[in-house]
Amino acid sequence: MEPTPGDVHVDRFLTNVSVNYMQRPERFVADRIFPLIPVSFRSDKIVKLDKQPWFRRMAKPRAPATESAGGGYTVGSQPYNCEVYAIHKDVDDQTRANTDSPLAPDRNATDFVMNQLRLEREIAFFTAYFVTGVWGTEWSGVASDTPDAAAYEVEQWDRAGSTPIADVIGRCTDVQELCGWRPNVGVMQRHVFDALKTNADIVSRVQYTSRDSIDTAILARLFELDDLMITDAVYDSANEGADPSMAFVGGKNMLLAYRTSTPALDMPSAGYIPSWTGYLGASAFGTRVKKFRMEHLNSDRVEGELAYDMLPVCTDAAAFLLDVVG
Repeated sequence: MEPTPGDVHVDRFLTNVSVNYMQRPERFVADRIFPLIPVSFRSDKIVKLDKQPWFRRMAKPRAPATESAGGGYTVGSQPYNCEVYAIHKDVDDQTRANTDSPLAPDRNATDFVMNQLRLEREIAFFTAYFVTGVWGTEWSGVASDTPDAAAYEVEQWDRAGSTPIADVIGRCTDVQELCGWRPNVGVMQRHVFDALKTNADIVSRVQYTSRDSIDTAILARLFELDDLMITDAVYDSANEGADPSMAFVGGKNMLLAYRTSTPALDMPSAGYIPSWTGYLGASAFGTRVKKFRMEHLNSDRVEGELAYDMLPVCTDAAAFLLDVVG
């Protein structure tokens, strides 16, 4: 009798390859856009010197033997409150003892927890900053050859004849005129970036001056920005068990903002991200991951926590462009 395939080979996991859909850290941008403020307490206040006195003309001619004109400024504050988010994954003893290589339950649990925390803060960032009603300058993309500037409209950038360079530079000038500081950073979603790379207005500016493909560095120079970032994070908004509903985080929008390079005294910034580093040794983003024994479950628990707030601060120091791609 000839041996069957099962007699001579038993299928096992390959040890040099496995499949994991974990999103890589570089896809997330929430921790790179606005400065992180390490805070010792969960809630406190940020001092805000009111804007108008610094732009009002107060100096006056002085006659001999008279006092100079008096002036001053007012001081306000803005509160923050760091919410604590948490997620855990248990690794039970039986699963660990019965796992073949290349599966690594403890490593996979840590990767899962970290991925969840990154996704949480990414969605929170775009929920706080990539919405209407937050920023002092807002424009909308429309599928029209004749956008109405009086209605704060621009032609969507995936349409022939659109002018994204003029649109972005114009919105930066709007912000500068409103608050005195010009946006130096831009953030967009992947669909917006893809549309810009093939937009005729942009291609015509670089086709004879650069052999490089259009990337964020080239776009940043055209838009007169110090930095331009793309969010590549993807989110499934469907409930567990339902068909997936996958989409990029952030919508087909763009944010232009002035930010300081680091938290500083007497400097404006469109946004800050207070992170509760005083919470039991949390890291710069208020993150900590720990592993501990759950004896009653015969399991080890990998638990991650994230403590932060997303804080629009100088709302006149940014411009939001909604639906700039159709």
